Amino acid sequence: MIHTGYEPFFSDSGAASAGGSGGWHFVTITGYDASSGLVSVDNQWGERNDRLMGDCRVSTADLYRATTPKKVH
Repeated sequence: MIHTGYEPFFSDSGAASAGGSGGWHFVTITGYDASSGLVSVDNQWGERNDRLMGDCRVSTADLYRATTPKKVH
C-alpha cells in the first residue's frame, strides 16, 4: 500500500485531478533489480500507470517513502 501524495504516484494519479489523489492505494510489486535498486510496480490504475520496465521503474527509496504517511505542513 502506497500513499499517492508521493511521487511518482502523485503524478500517476493525475496530480489531484483524479479527485482521489493524496490517499492510500494498493499496487503490486512484480520485480526487483538488485543491481540497480529499481522496483517494477503494477498499478491498478491501468497500463499507462504501470512502472514495469526501464527508467519508469521506482527506486527503493521512493517506494519506501510512499509507504509512509504523508506529512501535512
